[in-house]
Formats: sequence, C-alpha cells, structure tokens
Amino acid sequence: MKTAIRPIVAVILWLASQSAVPSGSAFAQICRPFPPDGTRIFDVVRHEQILGEARYDFSRDTENLVVRVDTNYAIGPAEAPFYQFEHHSEEIWQGGRMRAIISDTKDNGRRYRLRMGWDGKQLDGTSNGIALAVSGLAVPSSLWHRDTPKSEALISVVDGAVLPIQVHALGETSIRVNGRPMTAHGYILVGAFERKVWYDEACQLVRAAFVGFDGRELTLELRSAPEP
Repeated sequence: MKTAIRPIVAVILWLASQSAVPSGSAFAQICRPFPPDGTRIFDVVRHEQILGEARYDFSRDTENLVVRVDTNYAIGPAEAPFYQFEHHSEEIWQGGRMRAIISDTKDNGRRYRLRMGWDGKQLDGTSNGIALAVSGLAVPSSLWHRDTPKSEALISVVDGAVLPIQVHALGETSIRVNGRPMTAHGYILVGAFERKVWYDEACQLVRAAFVGFDGRELTLELRSAPEP
C-alpha cells in the first residue's frame, strides 16, 4: 500500500460539509483490543477485476502478538504489467504497543526496507539505511488497528515516515462479505495518507479503498476471515 496518493477532488469537496469524527463515535462500543488469531484475506479489486490480494495473519505466543501483512497486486497484462506492488511486513506487539516492525516493499521497482525496534523510549531503526525514530505509541498505516480512525498521525509501514491525517466519518452502512450483509462504520482519512476504511461492529477492518497510481480507485474486499 502506497504511503501517499493523489488528492480526490470530489471527496475533498464533500468533506467541506462534514465534521471530523467526534469523541465517543462508533468506537464507543466494546471491541477487542486486537483481532483474534487467524488469517484475514482481502482481494485487491479495480472495476470488479481482482488484481491480487492482501493477507493479514495474526498469531500470539506467551508475550507477543505478531501481525504479518503480505500484499501483492499488479495492473496490466499478466505477462507485462505496467504497475506492480509487493509488500511484506511483520509487526511485533507487546502490552498493547508496537515494539518492532520489519518490512520490505517493492513499489513498481522502487525498493524500501524498514527496520525498527523499541529502545525503551521510542521506536528507532533505519529506513533504506537512514536512521529514524518515532513514538512508541504509534499506530501503523497497515489499517487493521482499531484505533486507526481515532489517530491524528500514522506511521508508514513502508518507510517509517510520520503521516499526519484528519479523519471524517462516512457513517454506518451495510456491506456484503462472503455473500452475507454486515454492518460497517466508514471513515475517510485525508492528509499525508488518504484512504477510505470500513470496520465491523468488532472494530475489525472489512474494507478499504485508495486511489492508485493512475488515479483510479482500488478496493480491498474481505474474502475470508476467522469465525468469531
């Protein structure tokens, strides 16, 4: 997933009449702090064509939650695509906070390698060999975290950059997942990282949308998830 996309003019005009997500919004419901163990797979879709997938794997040991994200998709002919994106990351969470992240991303030929770990005060490490440090309270841009819509900034899982955002509510809607209707709460993120995201009643990601390199929208459509 790219760290920045082109502004969506129609969305910005729409936002002019909207207010930011208020305190005590849909997330006042009781949600699990983190998703249960298991795998959630999303199809990357454009104009009803499946271009690839984004796979989220959640697993726990005695102390840590490990979140592995693998995203692969391509646009264009299979034998000669004109855009390819590949991302692999591993987040380590302990005590409710991210304590390490390692990622390797190929964005249409451009390579990013991120390595960050907890030093007792903050997350520090390197992005393509350049030193950087960010707050240990950071919510990553991988979108699965329930606090994504409550954040004022996200940490890029591609290059470690701090991404200031504003979040606006899209409201409650019904979407279909695996052929069945599901109530979802939608939000739009604007600023340094622009996405539309929908979370179910358990505050788990069920859909996302973003504008690709050519100005066309792509969506992440939930294909499968562990039974609650």
